[in-house]
Amino acid sequence: MAKGFFSRRLSKEGPGTPAPQGGAALYFYLLKTYFWQLLWLSWVFLLSCIPVVTIPAALAAMSRVCLKLVREGCCLFWAEYKTEFCRSFGKSLPFGLVCAVGLFASYYCLSLGLSNGSSVYGLLFSGVGLCLLVLTLGWSSYGFVLLAAQDLPVAVLIKNAWLLMLLGAKSTLAVLAVWAVGLGVTLLLFPVSLILVAAGLPAVMSYSICWFVNMPLEQHIFRPYEAGQKEEDA
Repeated sequence: MAKGFFSRRLSKEGPGTPAPQGGAALYFYLLKTYFWQLLWLSWVFLLSCIPVVTIPAALAAMSRVCLKLVREGCCLFWAEYKTEFCRSFGKSLPFGLVCAVGLFASYYCLSLGLSNGSSVYGLLFSGVGLCLLVLTLGWSSYGFVLLAAQDLPVAVLIKNAWLLMLLGAKSTLAVLAVWAVGLGVTLLLFPVSLILVAAGLPAVMSYSICWFVNMPLEQHIFRPYEAGQKEEDA
């Protein structure tokens, strides 16, 4: 599955005019060009999450589509989503379990922090809960993208996600900023923010996360892989 990303190098042409070569201009170009497809992707993702147990596979499938878009400049949204959803359904469950445990532990510690707000223990529990939330969101962002990009054992993917989160510190901070903005807007403006969710917020967040995660992926996985392939072919 990972080889699919190496068989077609960056195709920076979208429908219409030639795309920018990189940076923020390319980010917004792709976002504008494929806005309606991303809106459709959000709806499919939300529908796929209804059975709950399918949430990890839906996250992996959406990550696959968005990473393809980031790396190649175009993507067959439905074909990629359907294929990845079916392929990763079983393998994605351990990732979902790790995320569920991390989020529950974070929620529990933050609840203890609020209920003990007048003591030093409240500050301690709040700090631990916040750290767990940051680690869970950061790791899951890399984890589901790696799950969609590489056909490796689950244990290896889980380990690689932790390593990339640390190696790509700047990208990790940007990913956490995406989560902070997305979750902050959703919670602060609730229930009005449901309109944003319906208007494509999940896919836009996934696209933004993949945009930043792709940087350490390119540096630490894709380029070394391609270099190794060239050496084997020489």
